[in-house]
Amino acid sequence: MAIEEETNGIQRWAFRIESAHRPGVTHAIAAMFSGRGLQLDGFYGWGDELNPGDGERATIIIIFRSFESRMKQMSQMLRRLHHVQRVTYLGWDDRRLQRQLIVQASPDSSLPALAAQVMAFDLGGGRYLLSGPAATVEQQMLQWLSTSPVKVESSSYMFTDCAAVSDSGAIDSGA
Repeated sequence: MAIEEETNGIQRWAFRIESAHRPGVTHAIAAMFSGRGLQLDGFYGWGDELNPGDGERATIIIIFRSFESRMKQMSQMLRRLHHVQRVTYLGWDDRRLQRQLIVQASPDSSLPALAAQVMAFDLGGGRYLLSGPAATVEQQMLQWLSTSPVKVESSSYMFTDCAAVSDSGAIDSGA
């Protein structure tokens, strides 16, 4: 699949959207993708209750595939939504896009050797938390799946150093 994507120009992207924490905002964002025929590979959101100084803000991370020109167009359209305050993006291979997986291994399998950038934490009972750059974690997981019966129980993404994302040319509607 990766070779096919490279040859036809489609790439995987991640948006980090900061918006008002209001009913209907996530629906409006998801509708923009579905209305344009873009499939979401991941949609993760949370309110900022742990940061009371930030007010009623929410953060949404969206993983999807498209041409770069289409990604930039989507970013511009998302910025026009009333409740969206900031949109930043990263390419799939950018190390600032981090992925976390909780995996359940079979009792007879062990954690394989991991790339230096991937951290693994033994949660007990054959469960592991893997964390690191998204593309690297996914590659490691695919290698592990090819040799052992492993089940992904949970998956999440995060952006690190988002100020640097905006400074590096990502579309940013925030101040």
